[in-house]
Amino acid sequence: MNQIQTKREKHTNEAVKTVANLMVAAATTAPKSKGFDDLTIEIVSGPTIRQITKEIEKMRKEDLTSPTFWFLEPDAEAVKESAAIFLIGIHAKRPPLTLDCKACGFNTCADYEEAIGQKKTTALCAFKILDLGIALSSAITIAAQHFIDNRMMWSVGMAAQRLRLIEGDMILGIPLAAKGSNPFFDRYLRFFLQRARNQGKNLTQVLREQGFNL
Repeated sequence: MNQIQTKREKHTNEAVKTVANLMVAAATTAPKSKGFDDLTIEIVSGPTIRQITKEIEKMRKEDLTSPTFWFLEPDAEAVKESAAIFLIGIHAKRPPLTLDCKACGFNTCADYEEAIGQKKTTALCAFKILDLGIALSSAITIAAQHFIDNRMMWSVGMAAQRLRLIEGDMILGIPLAAKGSNPFFDRYLRFFLQRARNQGKNLTQVLREQGFNL
């Protein structure tokens, strides 16, 4: 990488981190059910991004080995391109909102709270999940408005949770970058094309070996 490219990358990385901070503000000010803010938010960069990518790879090799989770390898490769990662989660088992909506599977919030206390359910409050979704949408809008490459990823959130980088009952990650081509948008095609090139095979062969029925 020449000096001009290095200088540009420095500027774009700084821009990414600035936008990440704006995303924190957007998520924080997003509407919350009854005004209770149970969000958790963190921004990570540098060596921590490498930790997350390694954890995603570990998840695929050791725990999530079924064909269903083929996407974890491409996710890990794409996340390596990040300048920063926006992590967001929510405490969805906090004292219920006494709305008795039944979406959690219980007739009343009191019943749900009792089951949570006795560890008889893993259900999450639907309104808290809605709060998380609204906050995510607010944050992602900021990234898009500033032309920052981004993608919501369950795999990133799961890895961050396993590494205890952030607390919460449900966590998602948004890797952020500023590249000539969005490394997250077509990450699956890029991954398999690169594998085909490395192995001297055509794309169809590689996809069939991965288990896709073409």
